[in-house]
Amino acid sequence: MPGALLALCLAASVFAQRTVVPLPMPVSPLPAGSDAVRVKAFVDAFHKDLIVQNPVLFKQKLAKAAESDFNFYRAFPQLQYAELRQSPHAAALAASVTGRAAGDAHPDNVELVDFDGRKVAQVNDFDDSGIAPLAVDIVRTVAGTWFLTEASDAERRMILEEARKGYRDGLKQDFAKWSESIQSEKSLKEARSRDREWLKHAGTPLSDEPLAERLAKFAGVERKDWKPFDRAGAGLSSIGVRRYMFASDRRSDAYELKQLRASALEYFTGAPQSETDAARVAEGFSKLRKVSAELSTFAFDAADWSTRRREGSHVTLDPKHPKSAARVIGGMLAQMHLAQGLAPARLEEALAAASVRAAEESATAMARFRKELVQLLKDGAWT
Repeated sequence: MPGALLALCLAASVFAQRTVVPLPMPVSPLPAGSDAVRVKAFVDAFHKDLIVQNPVLFKQKLAKAAESDFNFYRAFPQLQYAELRQSPHAAALAASVTGRAAGDAHPDNVELVDFDGRKVAQVNDFDDSGIAPLAVDIVRTVAGTWFLTEASDAERRMILEEARKGYRDGLKQDFAKWSESIQSEKSLKEARSRDREWLKHAGTPLSDEPLAERLAKFAGVERKDWKPFDRAGAGLSSIGVRRYMFASDRRSDAYELKQLRASALEYFTGAPQSETDAARVAEGFSKLRKVSAELSTFAFDAADWSTRRREGSHVTLDPKHPKSAARVIGGMLAQMHLAQGLAPARLEEALAAASVRAAEESATAMARFRKELVQLLKDGAWT
């Protein structure tokens, strides 16, 4: 069995530090100008290396991001945090209690797993986790529920309210009571399992045998029993990131190896995370998940990487019940924040800063940016 099974010891770590705006940025801030100018400048700066090193994957990411508002939101968490930093809500968000943020708890990063004989919601990706004002974590998460439906803005606003209600209610319960309380939610009761069929969807077969042999050792698998794949084109925000998978025709699960990138939270905080990427992601899994996940980290090619066992099936909230899904996601985020030993009153203050207006304006900004990306692609901006 590769890697260490991370124990979820919920150590009480209180982060009382408050952040202020402005801070020195490790990256270029969004420039002044139209949305089109801002999107073009962000993409050019953020993907300056990918544009040169792999223009095919670069164009693949932009094309996929342009397909829908939700895809764009998933593809560019960095842009959302950068926009929040320049928004009228920045000071209030930055003044909220600091803690370990999930960073990217959008609906597609939420899975249902077994806990004491029932299903509970857990985040399955902590690549963008880190230390930050927790109000920005709330805005990113709540704004994601805006994209659960294509209904009217008024209806979507109600979904944002339900996500915030789920967070507030989650602050009043321990994990056992919260997990029991969500069992009546339709999004959970009507959830369906999906077979991932890794051999079909793992990626492109990896032909570099010396590399496959080295990666197999990091994954802890016998090379002869597992087929290696290149997954650099998988996902959305991770498209272009070095990523591999070992899958087998004898097993339904698989092992994924991914080069870790800097946390998207840095685009709001303006400073690099103090932890290494390996430590940051490992801490996200161990501190923010109640149900353990098999994950290990290693150094390879002068970078931090993670190895994670991926189950053969995946159970997600039923999106046909967006208000219910929003409540579950909001409550799940509250449980992750509470697990750090933070005072509920401080988290209530963070929720107040992450207002419905802040979440709506952030979500609609991302939707506007997506429209500009579509136009930029039509105009041949990157040809």
